[in-house]
Amino acid sequence: MIIAYGKDKSIKIDPPSYYINRFARIYPLYFFGLFLAVMLSIKGHGLSPSNFLLQLFALQSWVPGSVLELNAPGWSLSVEALFYISFPFIFNYIYRKSSFRLIFISAIGLWITTQIIVNYLYLSSFYKGYPSKAHDFLFYFPLMHINEFVIGNFLGFIYLKFNNIRRNFDLLIIAIFALMLFLLSLDTVINYHDGLMAICFMPLILFIALNKGIISTAFSNKHLILLGEASYSIYILQNPIKGLIYFLFKKLHVNNENLMFYTYLLLLIMISISCYYFIEVPAKNWLKNLKVFKAEKRKLKPADDKVNF
Repeated sequence: MIIAYGKDKSIKIDPPSYYINRFARIYPLYFFGLFLAVMLSIKGHGLSPSNFLLQLFALQSWVPGSVLELNAPGWSLSVEALFYISFPFIFNYIYRKSSFRLIFISAIGLWITTQIIVNYLYLSSFYKGYPSKAHDFLFYFPLMHINEFVIGNFLGFIYLKFNNIRRNFDLLIIAIFALMLFLLSLDTVINYHDGLMAICFMPLILFIALNKGIISTAFSNKHLILLGEASYSIYILQNPIKGLIYFLFKKLHVNNENLMFYTYLLLLIMISISCYYFIEVPAKNWLKNLKVFKAEKRKLKPADDKVNF
């Protein structure tokens, strides 16, 4: 979002246009995934009206105890909804008026503060382990992830500042990735979930974006680009598609776990690509073309529909 809007900080974002573009990009497939999850829940007699309403309005992460019900991956969309709602105001009234240095200090300060609070609670008697409402609060509550959003915004400004530097960073990317694997392999009591690894992901993402080496060439393959386009579908549909496939295998009395998994993986990718072409893109275009959602002809920057999930 920073790359889309941050090039010219003299122009404001138009909130109505921005919101409908975000809604059109995210919600149709989110609703489709929820629909599939509801159908499976009804089949298993496990549907709760309150959980359905929370998921329908993407509010589940605000209610510990209901976060992972129905379509569990939707919790992150519930968190991101806060980011999307707040972004036009943060950009228009803070980022546009702040220096690069002030944004850096604010982002790092918020990250440090969040890590102290999260890990203090995680290591205290407050945390009751999984599953518990304390676990849902620490791991999924939207405000616990606001530091990741701000760190990501700051990374966008770094990219805009240095995007003219293009060279081979393959070895550096591999080194950073190896360091991340090493850190994740450590036997530690620290909670990695709420943005702690963002400091490692920042240089990894930045150097991949600026890279001109073999890694970038490999990821420029059209098939991998298509998988990238369908990645949101893969993410939000992973649970309902798995539930459906495993339900069918159970009905057919097939118990081969390897066969079930690889069949599920192949069908998930195929269904996700189909959903990208036949649900995500058409729904996005239809919603954006509704006259009621047309951006007002003011001197405001319209939302950029090329911003990726």
